[in-house]
Amino acid sequence: GLNIPIVVCERIDCHYHRIPLLYEKIRPLFYLSAHKIVVQTNHAASYFKRKLRALVQVIPNPVLEVNNKKVYSEKVQSIITLGRLNKQKDHKTLIQAFARVCQHHPHLYLTIYGEGEERNNLQALIHTLNLQEKVFLPGLISSVHDKLLKADLFVFPSLYEGFPNALCEAMSVGLPVIASNCSGNTDIIRDTINGRFFPTGDVSALASVMDELIHDFDQRQRLGQAAKNIHQQFHPHNIFKMWDDIIFKATENIF
Repeated sequence: GLNIPIVVCERIDCHYHRIPLLYEKIRPLFYLSAHKIVVQTNHAASYFKRKLRALVQVIPNPVLEVNNKKVYSEKVQSIITLGRLNKQKDHKTLIQAFARVCQHHPHLYLTIYGEGEERNNLQALIHTLNLQEKVFLPGLISSVHDKLLKADLFVFPSLYEGFPNALCEAMSVGLPVIASNCSGNTDIIRDTINGRFFPTGDVSALASVMDELIHDFDQRQRLGQAAKNIHQQFHPHNIFKMWDDIIFKATENIF
């Protein structure tokens, strides 16, 4: 009632991220009063029905261009991922798939950067699979670009995403990527063009794609070079203009 325009921002996919039932019920009522409802992906936009759909606008996150030159190695040694150590990121599937691949490629090692409540469970899984010398959980790091540039393959196994910044960061340096075909990731990856998909939560399928790319240097290099163009699709100038337009239209009748 203060005549102040409200722009709602949902930073995760409401299909999967549950909130208390009361909030679930009143959310559409309150959102009807918003000027806009901003979401990050097309799948997230599909959550809102009927009258709310007209208020929804998709604005992804910006992706910066990285000028560092990626050097592609003939032999894959370092596999990397970034993300909070929680169930949403599904590092369990990655570790289990890596254990299978490792049987045929004992020179590999996997590094999972991030921190969270699943650390103890993941450490226990690593111990159960006897991967203590192969899988590492170093925690949080301040700068990821150096780590990404030195890696040979990036795997992103999330169960669902809002907008996968970590995936885009890996692609922006030219790293070949494998990602689950979950919400969020499907707005970024074009399968076999700038990355590879595997069915969400499918250990066998992930192991198979990892093994394929480990053996195929040409495909890794082609995917990595195509992935680097992600900054053109999500250039900061284009993304910020979308926000500018929303703010201008929301306030043009006030000032």
